[in-house]
Amino acid sequence: MSNPTELYLLRHAKALEPGKKWSGCDDRRPLSVEGAKKMRAIALGMRALKLKFDVILSSPYVRARQTAEIAAEAFKLAKKIKYSTHLAPTANPAELLTELQERGLTGRAILVVGHEPFLTGLVSLLTTGQGGLALNFKKAGLCRLTVSSFRPGRCAMLDWFLPPQVLARLAK
Repeated sequence: MSNPTELYLLRHAKALEPGKKWSGCDDRRPLSVEGAKKMRAIALGMRALKLKFDVILSSPYVRARQTAEIAAEAFKLAKKIKYSTHLAPTANPAELLTELQERGLTGRAILVVGHEPFLTGLVSLLTTGQGGLALNFKKAGLCRLTVSSFRPGRCAMLDWFLPPQVLARLAK
């Protein structure tokens, strides 16, 4: 790949607690009121970093979709949101890499919104070529990878990793 890809990974914001405030299907579990409010501040923090995205690719789960929509609103990218079943919590990160290639997203700035442990697995796959990387990927945390190719293996560099508290402070 001639131009590296800027891959931003955003974990969904805080959702309703399963079994406590939510008893429906997990894929329909929404953000909590507090989670949505914090995500709006985090999106402003992301904007303060002067980030730019060509596309937003989100898990189809409601809490991830809502997180992606809040980010898209802050960046005026509502028409640039796409959804992928390869971003579901139990999906295989290697299948997402294939999808990114098939969508022609190499050399772009991509915001991926998903879940744990998937996102840590994706970072691990791209930076070490195997699993086992340990990250404390908090809800609404964001990291940036520079990716030379969408393939399993050592093809990416973790540029930075920001917890939600730092992102929210940047908005002020």
